[in-house]
Amino acid sequence: MTLRRLALSEESAKADRDYSPSMARSVVAVDPPSTIGSGTLNTGQSGNINITTRELSSAGGLIIADTVRNALSGNLVINADTVNLTGGALISSSSDVGTQGGNITLNVTDTLSVVGRRSGNYTNSQNRVFEDNQTAIVTITAGNAQAGNIAINATTLFMDKGGTISTSTIGSGNAGNLEIIAQDLYLLGEPTLITSSSGAFLGDVFFEGQGQGGNLFVSANQMTLADGGTISANSFGTGNAGDITVSSNLINLTNDGKITTEAKNAAGGNITITTPNLLYLRGGQITTSVGTGKGSGGDITISQPMFVVLDKGQIKAQADEGRGGDIHITSNQFLASPDSLVSASSRLGIDGDVEIDAPEVNMEDFVVVLPGGFVDVSLKRCDIQELENPSSFRVTHPQRVPPFVRIK
Repeated sequence: MTLRRLALSEESAKADRDYSPSMARSVVAVDPPSTIGSGTLNTGQSGNINITTRELSSAGGLIIADTVRNALSGNLVINADTVNLTGGALISSSSDVGTQGGNITLNVTDTLSVVGRRSGNYTNSQNRVFEDNQTAIVTITAGNAQAGNIAINATTLFMDKGGTISTSTIGSGNAGNLEIIAQDLYLLGEPTLITSSSGAFLGDVFFEGQGQGGNLFVSANQMTLADGGTISANSFGTGNAGDITVSSNLINLTNDGKITTEAKNAAGGNITITTPNLLYLRGGQITTSVGTGKGSGGDITISQPMFVVLDKGQIKAQADEGRGGDIHITSNQFLASPDSLVSASSRLGIDGDVEIDAPEVNMEDFVVVLPGGFVDVSLKRCDIQELENPSSFRVTHPQRVPPFVRIK
């Protein structure tokens, strides 16, 4: 179905409190922004939005639950086999003044895809202009109450070309928490983000938040962050950055893929990573940092992987005037190339501690020097007929399996 606007309440209107399309075969929203929405402009409660469908596809469309002033925001729940968001599509919940924002929950049995940006401008109901906005799933608060939480459960989460999942605050209230559970998670391309932030752009204007950044919890069987794909918790105001907790069997950070917390003027958040198998940083980064001031850098804890491999990788906990964060790594094997870096430092304060609990491995012990010289051509050639149980060696065209599939 394609809708312009549905269930908009004003001045405490209570009609159309809940909107629930019941098990549609497919829901399609297209640009210029078709909207499934619920909102209220003064007091009362905005309606909830519940969508159950086999396929939800939105190319620049909007699914929103907004409140202005003292109203309560509704919750937004989507149950689907597949969800495909492109072209600046938005799923959002926002709150104003003193009421907590509504929560967003997505249960996707197959693939949730969040890809790309809008081409051109979009003006919302508060006349804020969004230029080339990212395709996004967002909760935000502009008041003194907490933004809504985001919970996503999907078999595959695929994000590329600027796709964003975000909770943020631009007021004194705290950003919401964000929880993602997936079998396979791909964040590809810059600036593709899973993030929680104190301070954010609203339209083309940046606001510094005073509230705390929200916490991020990400669990997957395997995750790939590549080409600038980032999981982050940030603070651009006076509130502390949130913490990040990641659990996955395999974690691959490639070509500037990052897991990071950053605070401009406050304390940096902590990063905790648990993986039983492999943590691989090939040009990737795990960092906590504080830009200015006396806030302490966040700690980085990496627990129990079979292998930690750094190939031009960086693990850093940095502060400015405060104490640098601590780094604790426990692994069966820790391998790092000479151009990799593990550092806990403070520019003016006390450096943090670096503790790596892993067996020492001298890679030179595994280097075998092959004999030089040339083969004597006079030697008798191998005659397979003389062998009782001959083996064979064949050279065939390589069959390369890509590490992930890009959606174009």
